[in-house]
Amino acid sequence: MMIYGNLARFGANYEYPKVVYDILNYLKEQDFSTWELGTRTWVDERVSINYMEIPYANIQDALCEIHRKYLDIQVSVDGHEIFGFSPDTHNNSIVENRLDTDDICLFLSMEHEVFIEAKPLDFFVFFPNDVHHGCNMDTTLPAKRIVVKVPIMLHSDTYSRIKRKIICKKHILVN
Repeated sequence: MMIYGNLARFGANYEYPKVVYDILNYLKEQDFSTWELGTRTWVDERVSINYMEIPYANIQDALCEIHRKYLDIQVSVDGHEIFGFSPDTHNNSIVENRLDTDDICLFLSMEHEVFIEAKPLDFFVFFPNDVHHGCNMDTTLPAKRIVVKVPIMLHSDTYSRIKRKIICKKHILVN
């Protein structure tokens, strides 16, 4: 159920869960050149926004991840990034499962992976059933990325319609 778009031209508010639209609209209005690296909170302090530098990495070597309590909104601010994603097939080889402590399950790779090379201000919304990872493809400069962590409960309007369970090797991710 991943959503892909660009902050300069994302769709109307009825096309997104309300909290996702509100956050994208907030980010659209920001001048990231004035932002310092680090974490800040949004209007709702349960939502964290992390502005970070991403060093070079080969996408094939990067671990994939999935969450159960949060969705990720990731914005490629500057640099040359590639993102890989796929719906969870429950056949991915788990490297480390920290869902109970840190809300993350790491995989070596993912089945049926699709790649998108990000342009500046491209965004990705990864839901709990979306295995994902992203990498900086530039060997000389770090990329800059925003990662917004949104608690699932803030967009329960979306998940009440989906009514399915997502499972990570016998661990329920979302009810």
